[in-house]
This record gives sequence, structure tokens and C-alpha cells, in this order.
Amino acid sequence: KKGVTPSQHKRAFYAAWTYLYQNIIEPTPENSYPYYQVTLGMASMWSEGHREAPNSCAWESLYNIQEIAMVEPDIAWSAAEGFINSIDDTGYLEGECLPSQKAHTVWVCYQNKKNKEKLKKLYPKIKLYLQWRYENPRWIYHSHYFEDEKDISFVTQWYSDVEYAIKICKEIG
Repeated sequence: KKGVTPSQHKRAFYAAWTYLYQNIIEPTPENSYPYYQVTLGMASMWSEGHREAPNSCAWESLYNIQEIAMVEPDIAWSAAEGFINSIDDTGYLEGECLPSQKAHTVWVCYQNKKNKEKLKKLYPKIKLYLQWRYENPRWIYHSHYFEDEKDISFVTQWYSDVEYAIKICKEIG
């Protein structure tokens, strides 16, 4: 109805996948980061992630991992493991603190390539993160650190991610 032809639609569809592929960074063991990264769409400009993976955004990158899981499940698993293994012993993930998609992303990776051992290995850090996020339902970024702040989008995403954590728990027994 708007003048888009089937061939234009097809071209745009494949261009979007190409764009996603160009934002995959291979493991950089020389930087102590042995995981793939599926970065934010403008990775050359954005660098507020974990110090070992600054181009990986703890929101958009996780959605990109979910998408790439459909066609490159090993890369998706690696990228998800990188995020989850970067969570520290307090449950905090360094870098710009964004709403939770961690359990959801791991669940999508699992749905596209079953690996119960990876679920078992990653679950303790997912749980730790969700416990931390429960206490901190807010945006944290450099000097923007207000302990009494609450943000509804962080709360609703936490609830959603807990549902995926429950699915993981059921799967691993």
C-alpha cells in the first residue's frame, strides 16, 4: 500500500541481518575476554559496557544476541556467557546499568541450541544479578547513582527476567 515492492522488502530484510552480522566482534583473548560480542549497532561510537567489553551494551546487545541465536547459536551462547560471567560477586554488571534481559537472553540461546550444562553453569550468576537488580531497580551511569531512585521500566523488566529465570530453574531441576 505504501509503494514498497516485494524485492525492496526482501532487500531491506537481508540488509538488516547484514547490519547485525557486522556488529559481531570475535573473542579477544589478548584482552582477557575470550567471548564473542554482539555489540550495540553503533559499536564504533558506543563504549559504556564492561571494561573488558566496552562495545557490548547490557540492553541492546542482549536483544541482538537473541536475534543472532536463530542463525548463529554458538556465537550467541558465547556472547551471553561473556555478559553473565562478567557479573561480579555482588551481582553487579559493570558499565552502564540498564534493565534486565540476562535470563531471557540465556533462555533464548538455550531454545536455539540446547545445552543444559551451560544453563547450570550460568544460573548462579543470573540469580545473583537478579537479586542485586531487585535491590537496584534503576539506571546507574557514572555520577548518576541515586540509591533511592526507582524506575518502573527496570521493575517490569526485572519481573519479566525472573520469569525466564524460573524457566531455567525448571529446566535444570
